[in-house]
Amino acid sequence: MSLDSWEAAPVTGRQAKPLSLASTPSGVPPWLYPGADVYDTVRDCAAVVTDLGFPGDDPRQTDRAWVRPPGGGREWNPFVDDLRPAGSSESTWRTP
Repeated sequence: MSLDSWEAAPVTGRQAKPLSLASTPSGVPPWLYPGADVYDTVRDCAAVVTDLGFPGDDPRQTDRAWVRPPGGGREWNPFVDDLRPAGSSESTWRTP
């Protein structure tokens, strides 16, 4: 993924928005992209997406995302189906 495919995060938020979803694996919802705030339903916690379907040559990764706790920490590799977009009520979610 090239750096020129991303726009800078707005001053009021921290999420970068992709300019193109061409590098996103097929079947991934549009709300799921690197930098997106998500909720991991299996771990019951908030997370930030760091990558999708990486490494690309590994077929086991096509339906997984890489996420980390907000503010940093150890990444984990949940299934895309186990994630949902974060909303305003998630401000009280625990972090791993």
